[in-house]
Amino acid sequence: MRWSLVVVGLITFVAIIVGPFVIQGNSVAQALFGLITTAIAAGIGVWASWVYSRNADKERLTRYGLLAWRNIDALSVKLRQQMQSGPARAEVLESWLLDIDSAKWAWRDLMREVFELQERLTLETEEVALEYKQKIGAAADQDERIKLENEFRLALARIRNRAPLPINERELIACPNCGSEVSTSLGSENGSTAWPECDGCGALFPVHRKNDGEVSVNSDAAKLPVRRNCPGCQTQLMWRIPTMKKVHFLFTCPDCDSSIQCDGSARNFTADIQPRD
Repeated sequence: MRWSLVVVGLITFVAIIVGPFVIQGNSVAQALFGLITTAIAAGIGVWASWVYSRNADKERLTRYGLLAWRNIDALSVKLRQQMQSGPARAEVLESWLLDIDSAKWAWRDLMREVFELQERLTLETEEVALEYKQKIGAAADQDERIKLENEFRLALARIRNRAPLPINERELIACPNCGSEVSTSLGSENGSTAWPECDGCGALFPVHRKNDGEVSVNSDAAKLPVRRNCPGCQTQLMWRIPTMKKVHFLFTCPDCDSSIQCDGSARNFTADIQPRD
């Protein structure tokens, strides 16, 4: 990208130098040449600014990372040399501490830049998603809707390419237990998984990002909150029990230390006190 900027700049520079001699004596051509040169220069400036702004964040992150790496690498070289020469003096140890501090500061700056960039791109993703949601909802026909959905995926892909970390997207899904709408943050990468909790019934269930970008709900792996009173002290206890799988475990009451035998699934669950030996 930088080489392309250099080549375009050189061509423009040569044209600006040679052009006036070629069209010497023609005032109209000279005026037109001036307008064209100004337009080209302005266009190059806008393009260069766009390219630089798109790459500046990652270049800055790379610079911080390289700085931290150089400090740590220099420290490792010093340690290796000192191990060969004998015990370290106090001033040598102080220089090592300075190298460690420099690396820590560089990594701190790197992490700050990473999370600030990540936050900006996450907000940009949410704005793009809201914009296209409105456009897709107002689409006149199926062809326009498909076109907008493809543009939306492309816009998200461009943002993801600039992000140092995977960007989560806000998804609305139906609870597999009660049907309530549940909002969750799910990674944009294929295979991403989240475990949202339904505010209505308290169900906990996994959602996955499929290869085509769609979101699927694994209702068979859902867990429901099950409450029972402790057989020993009547304190209400709560467990999250699978709906489609039977469990079998011992639980100790935190209030009376009773040993409770728990069996069954969320639909058919028993909690009985276990007699002490």
